[in-house]
Amino acid sequence: MKDYYSLLRVPKSASIEEIRRSYKKLAMMYHPDKNPGNKHAEDEFKLINEAYQVLSDPDKKRNYDNLLLYDEFQGTGASSSTHTTYSTGSRKPPPPSATNNPKTRYIFDEKYYKSIKISIVIFIVMMGSVIASYQVREYNKRQKTILEQNILSQKLNRIYTLVSENKYDSAIYQVYEYIAEAPLNYSFKIAKDSVFKMASKAAFSQYNNEKYKEATFLFQLLRKHNSFRYDELIEPIIYSYIRGGLRDSAIQILTHRIENNDMDVSSVILMSKIQLNELHQIDIAKTYIDEAKEMFKKTQTITYGKAFEMVMDVKKAPDVYFDLFILRAEINEKLQQYSEAYTDGNWATFLRPDNAKGYEIRLQNGLKIKKYTRTCMDIKNLERLNITTDQSLKTKYCK
Repeated sequence: MKDYYSLLRVPKSASIEEIRRSYKKLAMMYHPDKNPGNKHAEDEFKLINEAYQVLSDPDKKRNYDNLLLYDEFQGTGASSSTHTTYSTGSRKPPPPSATNNPKTRYIFDEKYYKSIKISIVIFIVMMGSVIASYQVREYNKRQKTILEQNILSQKLNRIYTLVSENKYDSAIYQVYEYIAEAPLNYSFKIAKDSVFKMASKAAFSQYNNEKYKEATFLFQLLRKHNSFRYDELIEPIIYSYIRGGLRDSAIQILTHRIENNDMDVSSVILMSKIQLNELHQIDIAKTYIDEAKEMFKKTQTITYGKAFEMVMDVKKAPDVYFDLFILRAEINEKLQQYSEAYTDGNWATFLRPDNAKGYEIRLQNGLKIKKYTRTCMDIKNLERLNITTDQSLKTKYCK
């Protein structure tokens, strides 16, 4: 390794200013212009410049000093340099014509092998430290995962324990709290859906067991969190409210639905049914069921045109339309409007030709208004559907 300090005739403790002064002096001495044709002077000039470029730069000098120390530790030192060294007190450099190019020698002695052993030990220790550090990190990671899973399991058990105790409101609030704490944890979202399904099932069970207050509480809870399809639960909700003492709330819910959807025929029919059977307001029930009939006609006219009876595909008609005319016939019969009830029977048999209820309505009301054109047809259709009729009627009208 080249000894730049010897090249510039300065000690290793020399300052930048001392290095600069020595460099200028030596550069003047070995400059090619002052030594034309002198190969040694030219090489010396290049080495001096190389040394100055390193020692004049603080970063390069620091790196060079570190390498120099390492080289000395290995036992080679700067003495193995291919360049002749000079004492720092020398004022007279050798003449430019002088040459000094000794052969480099490498000595493999006990000190050399000792340094190799030390390097190997250091390497093994470092690798062991790296491996140990990695294993510690992996262990901590596994422990953290186990801890998180245990905490998750405890939280989920807490939720389902509340459900098992029928504390659905507490379970729902608890699961929302956990979701807020860990919004990216999908387990809590699954738990939320599960709690809502169990609450919905419990609400129906309470409703079927005529425990209307309990059912009302659960339905209110489900409505608050919008956790179900309203159309599927609207009827049990309304009846639970009414029979659970919340009649005004039930009417308010239905009225709001009707006002906000002018084509919600199901809600209008349900309102009519509630007014008839629960509130015993037959005139109001009649108003709503007539509105439902107009909605039916409007919908079919938009779909098929004004003569929709001729082209309508009754197989695609929902059951709610059949229910509409069955309920309307019942209301008209109570109001003794038998002609209207007879017409309702016509619509019912048209929409569901394999349902006996429509033929019964039309037969009974046709007899009341003395309209016998379809009496025999109705009797035969009822027999086809295994409904027993008065044989005297068959004898009289089926000749």
